Amino acid sequence: MVMKLLEEEQKQKTAVELIARKNKEKYIQQMEAANLRKKEEYIYEALVTRRLGTDEEREN
Repeated sequence: MVMKLLEEEQKQKTAVELIARKNKEKYIQQMEAANLRKKEEYIYEALVTRRLGTDEEREN
């Protein structure tokens, strides 16, 4: 009886650890995606600013 309880407790602990690991991986993926979007926005803004600067130079 005690062995079955210990086995069940170990199964539950393992399940909780697996869920925590998956949640952590999902969080990391979300943060990486957010960082990538920020980098893309930064590059886009830099390109737009550079393009506008070039247009202004052409007008002068």
